[in-house]
Amino acid sequence: LKRKYKLVGMPLVESGAKYKNPCKHGEKVELHTCVEEWANNTLVMRHRVFHKNGIEALEGFERRVWAVSAPDTAAGMRAMPVPQEIIDLFAD
Repeated sequence: LKRKYKLVGMPLVESGAKYKNPCKHGEKVELHTCVEEWANNTLVMRHRVFHKNGIEALEGFERRVWAVSAPDTAAGMRAMPVPQEIIDLFAD
């Protein structure tokens, strides 16, 4: 990704979670993650954590920015639209 798209990362710009049922230390859980939304230069990932018995423990999200190298900027990166080729990899 770095060579082809000059991707330097996907910085986290927003996140949130609803805690529904507590998990115990050492408990095995199941994590379900999907890309819920593509919005130009960002993507929203939805996460759900389940106890082994199927009860939902947590629902959360994170919004990340597609950031490419931009040596001419102070941060050294800038947000760019996510390439369609990448979006297509997540299609059903």
